[in-house]
Amino acid sequence: MTSGAVKFTFPDFDDIVRVSRADGGVDIMVNGVVFDRIEPIGRLPTTEENEAFLRRYHELVAVISEQWNDPAVSAVEAVQEQRRDFAPDRHHSFDEQGGE
Repeated sequence: MTSGAVKFTFPDFDDIVRVSRADGGVDIMVNGVVFDRIEPIGRLPTTEENEAFLRRYHELVAVISEQWNDPAVSAVEAVQEQRRDFAPDRHHSFDEQGGE
């Protein structure tokens, strides 16, 4: 069964209101109803936390590089191919949609 009577329309941008909260967050409202929130970050990571993250990242890169055995395709190209699978418009490649 199909219905031609149901039509979704995006709200007019003039109807979208951003309301700042005391905690630093923002409520996004349409017609007086909160439909999304932007939460403030609790704190920025410390230098030590950044270094630990980058160390784990480089360890992961090393493991992937050791395991990668397809000389015809780089690991970067493989990831981009997977991203193409999730792209909303399959008629264009990920790169054509503004990806890196």
